[in-house]
Amino acid sequence: MEKNKKTKVDKTETVHNATKNLSIKYKQRDKDGKNSFESVIQKGLKNTLLHTPTKSRRISLKHGSLIPSAKIRTKALAKPITPLQEARLHVSTVPKSLPCREEQFNDIYTFLESKLMDNSGGCIYISGVSGTDKTVTVNEIVKCLKRSVEKGKLDYFEFVEINGMKLSDPRQAYVQILKQLSGKVLTWEQAYNVLEKKFNSNVKRPMTLLLVDELDLLCTKRQDVIYNLLDWPAKILKFLLD
Repeated sequence: MEKNKKTKVDKTETVHNATKNLSIKYKQRDKDGKNSFESVIQKGLKNTLLHTPTKSRRISLKHGSLIPSAKIRTKALAKPITPLQEARLHVSTVPKSLPCREEQFNDIYTFLESKLMDNSGGCIYISGVSGTDKTVTVNEIVKCLKRSVEKGKLDYFEFVEINGMKLSDPRQAYVQILKQLSGKVLTWEQAYNVLEKKFNSNVKRPMTLLLVDELDLLCTKRQDVIYNLLDWPAKILKFLLD
């Protein structure tokens, strides 16, 4: 029993000695008669040694101490051999053949060729899920039509291509069309007036083939841009809408 009492007393004294610097006494009063809560803590902190590091330790690495795990390439990369390998490297590359698009290719090509041969206007709307080769197919058809012009099978025609995603405003379509046709850069109002006058005149001129990619981005509340693009083919021109 005496041993147990001594051990309890020793533990109590040890705990008291370790915590006496930070003990808080609510019964103690300061000069104003208030509990000196903050004063007791400040006295305890004065007796406690606090070490703040003045400089952070930084591990300096010598040049060349780190070695990459990847091996150094000793041979040059092999150049693409097949059109498929080349298409994987270049997104804009058009393969020589368009598999599973023969029927659509023939339908669009026949429509455009007949309009160019008859010098008559018309519209064709091509829709589909993104990534189904709509633009690639149309561009390949235009190349085939240009080859027919070189061979003398078709008369010369002007080709204009615009993309709705590259236009800051739908009416900028007039600016881009006029720029590709004549090289002039005007405001959209001036460009529209020039195009309207040109398309309504009876002067004989080459057929114009217009490809509008992302047509839905040209929609406005008034729908004036879409209306004009669909109305101009009723004149002597030919427009292709994608």
